[in-house]
Amino acid sequence: MKLGISHQRPEELTSERFDALHRLGIEAMEVRTLVDRADLDSLGELKSRVETAGFEIHEIMLDDLYSADSFTLAT
Repeated sequence: MKLGISHQRPEELTSERFDALHRLGIEAMEVRTLVDRADLDSLGELKSRVETAGFEIHEIMLDDLYSADSFTLAT
């Protein structure tokens, strides 16, 4: 079983935050971003930043758009 954390926002993901999450034993996270920041390049950069810091991405969720049939995000 992995210990994870949810509701993380890209602007909160600083090196200090990553260090604190590592100290807590967090291994995976769900990150929430806004639709206007969810283009392919931005999502790839976000995924890479989190994985480079040593965490697994469980999910990247669009914070301001729920239950939309017009898109699907996958890793």
